[in-house]
Amino acid sequence: MLQFLQMVGAVFVAFVLLCVVGYLWIRWKLRNWTSKFSDGMEKMLQQMQLAGTGMVYVPPMTLELTPADEDDIQHPQEFELATLEVQNQGFQRGGLFDLGELGGVCRALFHPERKVDAVVYDHPLLKIWVEYCAMFPDETSIAYSNVGQVSGMDAPPGRDNRQFPNEQIAALWERFRRALADRPQPQVTAETFQQRFEAAHAKEMDWRRERGGVTEEEVRRCAELAGGEFSEDHCRMVQQTWKMRIAQHIDEQLREAFAEHSKMSIAEYERKRDRLLFIHDQTSASQMLMYLKVSDDVDDDEDEDDESHEDQRLLRMEQRCQASSPREVFRQMQDAGELEDDYEFVQAMTRPYQRVDLFTLASSEREVIVKVTRRQSRVRFGVGDAGVVGWRWGGGRR
Repeated sequence: MLQFLQMVGAVFVAFVLLCVVGYLWIRWKLRNWTSKFSDGMEKMLQQMQLAGTGMVYVPPMTLELTPADEDDIQHPQEFELATLEVQNQGFQRGGLFDLGELGGVCRALFHPERKVDAVVYDHPLLKIWVEYCAMFPDETSIAYSNVGQVSGMDAPPGRDNRQFPNEQIAALWERFRRALADRPQPQVTAETFQQRFEAAHAKEMDWRRERGGVTEEEVRRCAELAGGEFSEDHCRMVQQTWKMRIAQHIDEQLREAFAEHSKMSIAEYERKRDRLLFIHDQTSASQMLMYLKVSDDVDDDEDEDDESHEDQRLLRMEQRCQASSPREVFRQMQDAGELEDDYEFVQAMTRPYQRVDLFTLASSEREVIVKVTRRQSRVRFGVGDAGVVGWRWGGGRR
């Protein structure tokens, strides 16, 4: 359970680099393709998303396991054989869980004498693999798995995560037992598996949030392990997507905290909730551009220039945010009249995150024409989570 996010996160990063980026590039470069073909490609990617890949660029910041049915297992024979082999090593069979947005299911098993977990996974892309893991009182852990590929993602401090691709389950168990020899006895129970799995996921995502998402080196390794080529442009796209997802998660938590501690009546809050805007240290450059006035200094017919212009706008915004902070940049844009709409400062917030400025928008929804590279596309924004309720190519709410 300690390596699952690391492995699936690597799949997401690699898939973005190898498929989704290429798809968006095609849509930008070949705008004269028929809408029928484009819609077909979009439907295909949506189906991939349901399998745990595709347009879900970033794993969820939090995860809630739910009970799964046997019918949810995609490779039932291999899954059961792996489970029985682990049981023969002294593990007791536990619950079957659905992994939600991450895709697939897992079977929890527990060794009552050694107090360690074994997890058998069934994933649409990674298929069947086994992971042994031990969580120690000092909050360190070790996890060995025989997943079929090596992760390119970094592991958080204190986690010794190792992959031995396609190793026999018996050999993996012996390897793991040797690693346990010099470690203190874990103090966990089988009944707390779901709680520990979800907590481990949240702790890792908190660590990734604090470091700002994925690093360039992680993206490079994921691309190489997937057999692709590294590109700085694609790397920036992956990193910006992580930053957007992180910012959205922070905004959701801020919105909940404001609703809980605000002195507003329920009726007043409901009137204003869609106009609340949170600017914090991890507000992404892409978000900041959404609040900026649409530039009209580019000829609509000059697609090459338009593409370069949009890239330069994003780069300049990244540099501005790095030089000070998104909070300072937003105030500078407000003072200079650079914002598309009027915002009023409400208050500074210090929980659940430090250094957060809360604003209200003069109107709850706006429609802007966004010059998308090599393609004009109307995008409707509604201010909500992360400042954006939803978007999709071609306009309209998601």
